[in-house]
Amino acid sequence: MENQNILNNKIILHIPHSSTVIPLMDGYVVDFESLTEEMLKLTDWYTDDLFHSNDDKIVKADFSRIFCDPERFADDEQEIMSQYGMGVLYEKNDDGNKLKIYLRRSLIRFFVLSNETNRCFKTLYVVSTG
Repeated sequence: MENQNILNNKIILHIPHSSTVIPLMDGYVVDFESLTEEMLKLTDWYTDDLFHSNDDKIVKADFSRIFCDPERFADDEQEIMSQYGMGVLYEKNDDGNKLKIYLRRSLIRFFVLSNETNRCFKTLYVVSTG
């Protein structure tokens, strides 16, 4: 009977890096070609298609990690990658070059945190049940 209950449970499918959407373009200091090249490197292409399920919970970020990386700590003091300019809000690209200047960093953090739809993930996630 216990094994039967396990089969009835839903799996949470976490898909944080499949989007290429940047909802707010303020502050980017690179040209479109450089931004596109960075997106080609940092997007987990087709993971949302590979792991699609109508039977399970899908937690998917519908924005690019270049805009906000949902797998980083929101507090830069806790996030080791922030020392490389790749905390929750990327300031540098994968090669260490300047990507973005946050003139309104607190406003962007507020935008990200105030639009959360799932308190477990403290980011701008959209929860879909399929």
